[in-house]
Amino acid sequence: MRVALMVRMAGTGLLCRLSRPGATLRWISSTSRASEKAAAPPHGAPAPLWCFRLPCRSLLHIHGADTASFLQGIITNDMKLLEEDLQALYAHMLNVQGRTLYDIIIYSLKEPSEDLSGVLLECDSSVLDSMTRHLKVYKIRRKVTVAQRSDLSLWALLPRNAAQDRSRPQLTTVEGKGKPLVLVEDPRTELMGWRMITRNTENPAELLSACEHGDTEQYHRHRYTIGRSHSRSSWFSTPPCIQTIYTQCPSYPVLLYDQWTIVEILELGVVPYDGTGLPEGVGDLPPGEALPLESNLVFMNGISFGKGCYIGQELTARTHHTGVVRKRLMPLSLSVPAESLQAGDALESAGGKPAGKLRKGLGQLGLGLVRLAHAKEPLTLRSSTQTSVTAHAAEPEWWNKDSINK
Repeated sequence: MRVALMVRMAGTGLLCRLSRPGATLRWISSTSRASEKAAAPPHGAPAPLWCFRLPCRSLLHIHGADTASFLQGIITNDMKLLEEDLQALYAHMLNVQGRTLYDIIIYSLKEPSEDLSGVLLECDSSVLDSMTRHLKVYKIRRKVTVAQRSDLSLWALLPRNAAQDRSRPQLTTVEGKGKPLVLVEDPRTELMGWRMITRNTENPAELLSACEHGDTEQYHRHRYTIGRSHSRSSWFSTPPCIQTIYTQCPSYPVLLYDQWTIVEILELGVVPYDGTGLPEGVGDLPPGEALPLESNLVFMNGISFGKGCYIGQELTARTHHTGVVRKRLMPLSLSVPAESLQAGDALESAGGKPAGKLRKGLGQLGLGLVRLAHAKEPLTLRSSTQTSVTAHAAEPEWWNKDSINK
């Protein structure tokens, strides 16, 4: 089988692309991998952190005496958590039918400055104006001020090597340099690294001791494919030729490239077949369509079932207490690029039964709302062009099933 793979690789020209000096390609067993020490990063690696500016996400400044009580009545999570230990809180805002309108992260400004106090609210940039109007509708007579902050930038900080220490990124010690307005671990899952907010005039490379700029597409690819906690590498740092190999050969156990474990099908989550599928923005969570529990809000620490009333609570609470969630947003591995497909294309089971629908994707990775009864079966996607596409769903290991009962 391995010989067949090498022939297949040679036939497609993939071996020729392993051209970086010193590059090696070899197989190891699963047992030998467990005993190896963590590999050192490749020679010349500029920084242990990737820094991604997120123009797809925008910030609102909310402040005033009634800020906490105002937000408490319109979000799924509990604002009291921000008043205690947390500095960042993930939540959804729902409509009266209990469907998601906006996915948000709220940042508490523990160290207010002259022009910043209260909280900063992160949302999808495409719905910034709609979000602002939504907040003002429910503000009524509360002592709250809502303002868009285009002078601020949001950054995602991700470790280049997923096995490295997840401790707080080190700030620079250079005299005269400032510090971020916010630097906090992503509240959804530790696999999403850190969130940082700066002023537009500030450069993260001058605020952090070591980081390298990445592009936004790499960030989104990471959202779809970030691996399990013991993975040594993430998809976006994997050589493109290897990405091609293991999307074409999803049945081989382990592949090493320059001593870095980058493929371990069905064991490590750095491959599309076992991706993470963390939703973000209106593409993954269509406003007025997505349901919060089907969108894994519980697993992303985004909901409190004991906080009291909020808009859209009734359906959400009833679904939670019945304990029945028949569909979930799951990562998909696709046989064709997701860009050639349309959101809403239907998924079918091997027996031809309705199994869900596609939400969004990047390359051969995607997110789909999948019926759990068919999640372990090979799926077929019927595109609008009548092209038959195969898809595989996976249940991410980062889902914390214990959180369902909280």
